[in-house]
Amino acid sequence: MAYVYRGDRPLVVGKEPEKPAPPHAPIQAPRPKETRTVQPYVCGTLRAYRHHLRQGDPTCQECRDAAAATKRASYKPRQKQTPLKPCGTKAAYARHLYHNEEPCAPCKKANRDEAREWEAAKKEKP
Repeated sequence: MAYVYRGDRPLVVGKEPEKPAPPHAPIQAPRPKETRTVQPYVCGTLRAYRHHLRQGDPTCQECRDAAAATKRASYKPRQKQTPLKPCGTKAAYARHLYHNEEPCAPCKKANRDEAREWEAAKKEKP
């Protein structure tokens, strides 16, 4: 009897083909669905507010207040703004340029000095 290669098993000449693996655990009958009781929507909660919206009902004031309180609680406080660097620094020079202003003399000098330091440091490196 000749062996017919079906493509799903490796082709080995001179050996009997391996038996297929036994099926996995037997399939069990599906369990009956458990009925769960749905909690009633209590006005004054975010869940009730969303329920009003889903159902197309007008929202009551208690639910609107609850939704607003939840939204307010999720806001992050604003970060404090860092103070501006005074004139005579590289940052102040960049600020002048950003605002399309002519940089003042101390800022120009600070920018020149920093550029010279940077060039000198670049030349020192091999």
